[in-house]
Amino acid sequence: IIFMLEIRLTLLTPNHCTLCRSNEVVAYTAMDNDVNWNLYGINKDGVEKKLLVFYRCDVCRLIFKDPQIYLRPELEKKRYQLHQNHSIDHGYERYLNRLLEPVLPHLSYSYVGLDYGCGPNPVLQILLKEKGYKCLAYDPYFFSDPSYLNKKYDFILSSEVVEHFYLPHQSWSEMCSLSKINGLIGIMTQFPPDDLQAFANWYYHKDPTHVSFYSAETFEWLAARYGFQISYLNSESGVVILT
Repeated sequence: IIFMLEIRLTLLTPNHCTLCRSNEVVAYTAMDNDVNWNLYGINKDGVEKKLLVFYRCDVCRLIFKDPQIYLRPELEKKRYQLHQNHSIDHGYERYLNRLLEPVLPHLSYSYVGLDYGCGPNPVLQILLKEKGYKCLAYDPYFFSDPSYLNKKYDFILSSEVVEHFYLPHQSWSEMCSLSKINGLIGIMTQFPPDDLQAFANWYYHKDPTHVSFYSAETFEWLAARYGFQISYLNSESGVVILT
């Protein structure tokens, strides 16, 4: 290994899928240009060139970055603290409504939900409360009340979160375990382009904390694995509803 990084020891090796843990993983693509290694906490000055490698699982179709370059926790949190998403930002509210609009018809005012991975500003929770719905907020860095992980919820919403999962097999298991029977999980992320050149130019993976990328086939695998059905999927908006 060229770069000496403090790596989370629990990470799986790249020849195993970080989601389904299959060993049917192939190198999907690699790039060495337009990679800001400083964002990863890596100084490349005077060091042999390193490739940013992406892998794809042939079972669940997840695309994921080489786990050896995942950010250390303190760098990851520092990156999240740069997010300036507030409920007073009407543009961001409109963005979150892409998730809320297809979810709200499924909800009752008696339900209790969870904004899972809310970040430093739990805007989804705020918007739901403004509409009269009960919702708690959990985030491992900013709202880490462990008691929230010992409850069951009627609905769980997670906007721009699942792409951050370093260990998606653990994080998805945790999130799905919080759902009541017949509960709902609403996800918003971005679907990767099918074309390799488009993928190379895709803005979404340039964020160093974005490491896991899901296709429709990945969500089909997730639904089957955790006993859900896909009741809504829009690859353009990146919104998926599991019920």
